[in-house]
Amino acid sequence: MHNKSKIQNLFLLIGTIAFVLMIYKIGIGTITDNLLKIEWWIIPILCLWILVYLLNTLSGLLIINNLEDLRRIGFFQLYKITLSTFAINTATPMGLIGGEPYKIIELSPYLGSNKATSSVILFSAMHFLAHFIFWMLSITLTLVIIPLDLTWKIALSISFIICLLLFKLTLKGCKKGIINSIFKSIKRLPLLEHIVTKFIEKNKNNIQIIDTQIRGLHNNNPKIFYGTLMIELVARIISCAELYFLFTAYQTPINFIYCILIMAFTSLLANILFFMPLQIGTREAGFILSMKLLGLSPTLAITISIVTRIRELFWMIIGIILIKIK
Repeated sequence: MHNKSKIQNLFLLIGTIAFVLMIYKIGIGTITDNLLKIEWWIIPILCLWILVYLLNTLSGLLIINNLEDLRRIGFFQLYKITLSTFAINTATPMGLIGGEPYKIIELSPYLGSNKATSSVILFSAMHFLAHFIFWMLSITLTLVIIPLDLTWKIALSISFIICLLLFKLTLKGCKKGIINSIFKSIKRLPLLEHIVTKFIEKNKNNIQIIDTQIRGLHNNNPKIFYGTLMIELVARIISCAELYFLFTAYQTPINFIYCILIMAFTSLLANILFFMPLQIGTREAGFILSMKLLGLSPTLAITISIVTRIRELFWMIIGIILIKIK
């Protein structure tokens, strides 16, 4: 328990530093000015993410309940952990390095370490699969409804093929187990062969158990598997209403389909440059690029990006505070 408290304090410190850095980067004056401009629209924007996180929690709970012989975790306890996980992912570069280990630690008292690891890996896989579907649908819509030159058509077609290949690879991992394959791939890297081989030998049984549990969701309960995937996809689409609210607040009416496309290209760019801490610069570039692509004026791109960061700040501080609340 003492070690767990130390780890919680570490994540709390990381999140707090990231929160302060983000406020410093944006500027108190900029935050205040933008909140005054959108007025009461900040309320539906913040409340929208209550629903998005509820859907994320529901998909996580479906995965957990698929595992047998568990001391069931309550929905709101999992909701609290989910909020903190996303807060840590926002705060750390290459987000999954922070949030997912934290989630495993928090779930282990309820599920045991193996099943906690399996459930977190499966949730992350669903999150990735939903993103790939979201991007592929958005690319298809763009190619169909937006007049594009040949360069853009080729670039988007290549992006579609890459997303499809990654989707199939992730789905294959869910069907056949992914942990053993990952370690075997890492083992091929220079200087890591001896370390990884020793780790695999020491944890062979645990790796096999985790892979068996990962395979079990798709192979034994395909309805739960694809139902969870659809929940994650719906959550992704619902989150695009944030842009709809913002464009409306700035008296710039826009088709909701365009909001989906803007969010898709912005998130795609952010994930390509996943190593950037706090996605500094990547989101702004994504908004500008996607709005130009859709024939929209990019004048609101920076402003909209700032407001989405303000929303992130709000939920980041909520998630960070919840780390220390039972």
